[in-house]
Amino acid sequence: MVVIVQENRTPDNLFHGLPHADIANSGVNSQGETIPLMPVDLASDYDLDHSYQSFLRMYDHGKMDGADKIPTVCSQQPLSVCNPQPPNAQFRYVEPSEVEPYFQMAE
Repeated sequence: MVVIVQENRTPDNLFHGLPHADIANSGVNSQGETIPLMPVDLASDYDLDHSYQSFLRMYDHGKMDGADKIPTVCSQQPLSVCNPQPPNAQFRYVEPSEVEPYFQMAE
């Protein structure tokens, strides 16, 4: 067995497009809207908040519809160098071409 760990990444974010994997193509926000997952660079200027409070917002008592309530933060210093974050930043996946070694290991 091989276990692949990429800190702070979900399978939907890191393995989008992996053949035969159970990966989501969209998510539901707190307004009940279905948001399609869109690509983002593996190295981006922002990060999602990883606090327990953000988990609780996203989990929403098991409804799993609060991802849009997770705040994003600039991961660059100084903060003035951050590019604007994309809309629906919480609903993103990394292009398979950027994580090809992970795909090779998973396959």
